[in-house]
Amino acid sequence: MRCIPRVLLPPCAWLGLLSGIGSTLEAQQYPACVLQFGVWNQARHVPGTVQAECPGGIHTWPWGNWGVDSNLGRRVDGHQFQGWCHRNLVCGYDDPPTCWIDCTDGWYEWNSCTDYFPMLRGNCYYYNYNNCTEQITATGVNSHAGGYDTVYVSCPYDLNGDGICDYGGCRDLWAYTIRGNWMYLYELDKWDWDDFITFLSFGDATVYLSCTPQYCGFAMSSWLQSYQIDPVSSQLALAIHWAAFSDPYNYCRGYLGSLDPRYNCW
Repeated sequence: MRCIPRVLLPPCAWLGLLSGIGSTLEAQQYPACVLQFGVWNQARHVPGTVQAECPGGIHTWPWGNWGVDSNLGRRVDGHQFQGWCHRNLVCGYDDPPTCWIDCTDGWYEWNSCTDYFPMLRGNCYYYNYNNCTEQITATGVNSHAGGYDTVYVSCPYDLNGDGICDYGGCRDLWAYTIRGNWMYLYELDKWDWDDFITFLSFGDATVYLSCTPQYCGFAMSSWLQSYQIDPVSSQLALAIHWAAFSDPYNYCRGYLGSLDPRYNCW
């Protein structure tokens, strides 16, 4: 279920938009700011135990790529929640050990079966952090979801009469929030059901914007730490890649501009 974004506007931001609009047909012609957003994660850490890609069934234990179902997107077999094993030398627990190159599917994978063979804890072929007892990602920021949103705004307006828009449009947007961010993590399997790993909750993410009437540049929220630590923890941030003013029915210049030439500034 998608969390509905909340957009904070100045108290008078809707006045220019609402003036002269009286019918449902006209309401469909509202100008808007169209945003492209992405949701990122970093600092992926597995301090606890998981049991997903274990012997039995159709499994290539213990390694697996993890995917994300979230409030803004669905899991894919890609780079949503990267681990650390990528074409690594791995040795078994036999004596003498048998060694091979593992994690060869192109992803940075996790050890997804950490409590089936507890004797491997401390083995640096299977763990890469805290004296080889925990796992931590070997990559930086990942994107696990994204999309577009349309936010109604007032028409761009030339306040000082210099021919340049200095009010309204995307400048109405000073903050953008997506509430209640969460992830369900799964170990992905091409030949079997995806195995549930854990649930992570992050709360609300807010991006503070600096926009002109026509455009907003890149901006991002602060990093939010997941409320859960065991067995997995991570951080999440919301990014606005860009936002652009849109008036597909030419309401601002075509209609309001015929009443006041200061709406013809863009």
